[in-house]
Amino acid sequence: MKETELKELLNDMSLDEKIGQLVQLSGEFFQANDISYGPREKLGITQKTVDLTGSVLNVAGAEATRKVQDHQMAVQPHHIPVLFMSDVIYGYKTIYPIPLGLGATWNPDLVKKAFATAADEASSAGIQVGYAPMLDTVHDARWGRVLESPGEDPRLNSIYAKAMVTGFQDGLKDKKGIASCFKHFAGYGGVEAGREYNSVDMSISNLYQNYLPAYKAAVKAGAKMAMTSLTSLNGVPSTADQWLLKDVLRKAWRFKGIIISDYASIYELIKHGFATDETDAAEKAINASMDIDMKSPCYANGLKKLVTNGKLDEKKIDETVWRVLSLKNELHLFEDPYFGSSVEREKKSVLSEEKRKLSRKIAEEAIVMLQNKDNVLPLKPRDEKIALIGPYSTEHSLLGMWAVHGEPKDSISIEEGIKKYIPNIKVAKGTDIGRNRKMLEKLGFFSKEQIDQMISPEVIEQKNNEQAVSLAKQSDVVILAMGENALEAGEAGAKTNLCLPQNQLSLIDKISKLGKKVVLLIISGRPLVLTNIVDKVDAILECWFPGTEGGNAIANILFGKANPSGRLTMTFPYDVGQEPIYYNHTRGAS
Repeated sequence: MKETELKELLNDMSLDEKIGQLVQLSGEFFQANDISYGPREKLGITQKTVDLTGSVLNVAGAEATRKVQDHQMAVQPHHIPVLFMSDVIYGYKTIYPIPLGLGATWNPDLVKKAFATAADEASSAGIQVGYAPMLDTVHDARWGRVLESPGEDPRLNSIYAKAMVTGFQDGLKDKKGIASCFKHFAGYGGVEAGREYNSVDMSISNLYQNYLPAYKAAVKAGAKMAMTSLTSLNGVPSTADQWLLKDVLRKAWRFKGIIISDYASIYELIKHGFATDETDAAEKAINASMDIDMKSPCYANGLKKLVTNGKLDEKKIDETVWRVLSLKNELHLFEDPYFGSSVEREKKSVLSEEKRKLSRKIAEEAIVMLQNKDNVLPLKPRDEKIALIGPYSTEHSLLGMWAVHGEPKDSISIEEGIKKYIPNIKVAKGTDIGRNRKMLEKLGFFSKEQIDQMISPEVIEQKNNEQAVSLAKQSDVVILAMGENALEAGEAGAKTNLCLPQNQLSLIDKISKLGKKVVLLIISGRPLVLTNIVDKVDAILECWFPGTEGGNAIANILFGKANPSGRLTMTFPYDVGQEPIYYNHTRGAS
């Protein structure tokens, strides 16, 4: 659509239509094209708002997105297509290592390929915007979301920012890319004490030197969107921070793209004590240059009141809507609202052998050898009797919390990877991933029945321990597959104990006393405290959550087919009391 036609469209839209373009709702509002009363009632919006919604969150799959698009364009007075946005943080269906692992490759060209192939998969499924890269500088491993960041160094994160953004967006012209929405602007990784959603308080020099560079690199690379942080920065919630969004992002950095709130963060302005009600929150957010209200009733219910009572000039809304319409036009959605997606293309694109091969290569380069006493690695299956023990031995859940569209059934377990070298390898579970029932209950994700399945009865736990020790006694080398529960590392995954679970530590202790060679594989989303382990094992491989081809990558490292070339981009502490800890402090007095 020509710019003149786009302007004519904007001028012909009603105020309600304009406001609708600034509202984003999630998939449950669009199920089977029959909008249920429940989600609307819970959010406090009308059916009219749903019909006029400008963008949709986390609806994926060519069939689903085409169905929703057809319905929304039919009920929208000007038949304006919606934008489909989703979390494509380190893969769509083919999952790569978590970004902290991607950082450990020190290979931005390879990471760019990962983001390009992720964009190809996502766009084939109808997704047009990916909420990535996450570019928060991270200094505190207690914070669960460190797994989403490339690491603690602002220079390295800036290099990855460019690689990730261009990887996503280079294919836009051919409809094989997606628009990049970098996050979380700004300084989300500086939350106090590593606590999720906590405040951020830092000097301006620290902000500019260590936290802003990566976001700026994303802007320079041409990112189409930016997402604000859920937290406050120096006392002001980022979602309504005029200095941060207008003065820095828009004016100083000349960012022309869309700014979107994080999930319900405009409504959260009320909880911050920064706004008195939904209307006040809407006013403060739009005056700070916030364009899209993600999953909140504030814009839907507040903006029209502000215009009618004279507190907000409709021209301000026009400026905001123009940015949304411009992205839709840039993506040629008015000509092809499906963005080139189709069920046939999706089947060919997702989990292709080529993408799996790339996932495997990146996982190999992401793995970090933390210890290798007496060159225990690589293993020699012809000369050594090798056993595989641990709760992650047969697990397919190697994807990490934020692989929201990935499926464990598509991933290669460690056992499956090793069987390509040792077809008859003996395997024992040994123990559960974790046995802390209270922790699992507090997460709020599981029913009592599900937790019962995750935590073995005491008699079974004892039996699993005995089987593991017996198998270890019969072996020359023991591979221990240990790690965190995936739900412990991610959003709302802040924790104070950075050690492996006690049940895993106890099993490591028992096996270490047998005098066997021990190789420890760590599956985690953050640096862990390993001081109570290093003297009990011979080799340690930090495997992160390695993704779809994790089992194959780990096996290739173990048996010498691939070189463990990964290098850490975030500091491993000796003790949790050191947190936050990072390498680039200014030099102090000796």
